[in-house]
Amino acid sequence: MNALWTQLDASIVGFFNPLAADPAVRAPVRNKWPLQRLDHAVYITAAYLTFVIGCKLLLSKNAKPKAGGEKKKLSVGEKIKQEGLVVFLAMAIYNATQVALCGWMVYQSLVEHRRRGLKLVCNEHNLAEDGIALVLHIFYLSKVLDFADTVFMIVKGNWHQVSFLHVYHHASIFLVYWLNTNVSYDADIYFTIVLNGSIHFIMYGYYLATAFNITVPVFIKKSITNAQLVQFCCMEAQGFCLVFGGCAFPRNVTILYMVYISTMLALFLDFKRRTYSSAKKSKTDKAVTTKSEGSESDAASTVASESEYVTICGWTSKKSKKA
Repeated sequence: MNALWTQLDASIVGFFNPLAADPAVRAPVRNKWPLQRLDHAVYITAAYLTFVIGCKLLLSKNAKPKAGGEKKKLSVGEKIKQEGLVVFLAMAIYNATQVALCGWMVYQSLVEHRRRGLKLVCNEHNLAEDGIALVLHIFYLSKVLDFADTVFMIVKGNWHQVSFLHVYHHASIFLVYWLNTNVSYDADIYFTIVLNGSIHFIMYGYYLATAFNITVPVFIKKSITNAQLVQFCCMEAQGFCLVFGGCAFPRNVTILYMVYISTMLALFLDFKRRTYSSAKKSKTDKAVTTKSEGSESDAASTVASESEYVTICGWTSKKSKKA
């Protein structure tokens, strides 16, 4: 990095954890892990935003309109014909990769937690440790892979899915975890990897299964959205313990993370409220005009098939339908 970026890096990291102000003491730097530099993280985020905005200006006029009414459940062959073999296979490989990666990160975090004999919360934070730091760094790098969510939406012309919430989360979480991987990469950070990795493991597993028309238990479909809310509440609870429990975890970065999670919780609750209220109205209007066709169970009426799901910030929620 040049002098400007080096000074900016030292100022940011030093504010959030003075002990990590010297890059030489940080695990990502001393191990030369990829994308540990501040300028690289900023450039990648800027490239992502430029790509999304550029595509929006150039391509969104050809966006697919939201489909009204009930959508026919397609066979695998029909999905391939509709999406194209390349896109279908790319998404299947992407989902399978996410499942394997998230599963490994959760497992390895728990292995490191047990190896170190860590408690649930309020553990010693040691910058010299590399175990959980490596898992966290891979977790951070996986946020680059998550950008593919946006790419698939754009390629398929589903611009209604590329919302402010979606773009805000994908861009900001990458920078937040750059900070974590340089400032607070040990001990209690395992908690966020386990929570987020577990939910993404289930979510991408659901996408992979339904892409091939494999039946998924209804309770899994229902649990994905609410699990996100539980995740945020658990993260806030952990943050409260770290800040007010006299723990060794860097205080300033914990406060920042709690504020960030609060914005995500507020945005997601608003999104859920608007989406589900619209979906409920659509269902009510349909019930007035037609009798139930018996195609879905009552339990499944609150959770759509995979073709009706919208991925926002790594969350799953049902798309609003026009009445």
